[in-house]
Amino acid sequence: MFKSKHEMIMFLKKWQLYIIASIIVISIIFYITLHNSVSQRDEYDSNTIKYSQNKRMKDEYSADNQPNAIDHKKGTSSDDNKTDQQDNQTIYVDLKGAVKKTGVYKMNSASRINDLITKAKLLKDADISQINLSEKLVDQKMIYIPHKNENNSKSESVFNPTNSGVTKSSNPNQSSTNNKVNLNTSSESELLNVPVIGPTKVKEIISYREKTGTFQNVEDLKKIKGIGEKTFEKIKEYFTV
Repeated sequence: MFKSKHEMIMFLKKWQLYIIASIIVISIIFYITLHNSVSQRDEYDSNTIKYSQNKRMKDEYSADNQPNAIDHKKGTSSDDNKTDQQDNQTIYVDLKGAVKKTGVYKMNSASRINDLITKAKLLKDADISQINLSEKLVDQKMIYIPHKNENNSKSESVFNPTNSGVTKSSNPNQSSTNNKVNLNTSSESELLNVPVIGPTKVKEIISYREKTGTFQNVEDLKKIKGIGEKTFEKIKEYFTV
């Protein structure tokens, strides 16, 4: 381009003002461009921070005012927690009838009747055809498991102590044998209605029944502690097997 160094120097001297002016203009343009870029980035960062803060405050407010707010740490709602607490309560139920072990059972409030009888173990002659095994247990409830050949209505074989030991029956043609208390199938409450029999002897009768399975005949009552010959003569007419 230049034939000699002298020509280059002469060229620079001639155009030096234009060159300097061009450098200044380019510098100014570069500075303005860089400054605008930094300003826009700072403004974007500031807006982003404000948006994040506003969103977080909005989410916290919504969570505080939500009646069934979800606990994200546990993955459960407040209603679910209340239900779990209710299902974890301890209750007591009284189980009677055709089971190997009668008495008061400590259970969970979420348990069903099926859980209870599984724990108590049914006798071979237990009749659960009319029992809702899926029903939830209720605190202080008494549950009775009938025997297969037990009367449908307990009132048909309940003694009336004021009537000389004669039972009342809804069927006048019912035989006297059916009016008697069955030693193998009667409940504790039915046994308690028999004259002369007290709570202690009733428990002994039930205990004997649970250990041996069944009474072979009425005379087996003599094997019960506290029932001698005299007592047996007084109560034998009220029982059958």
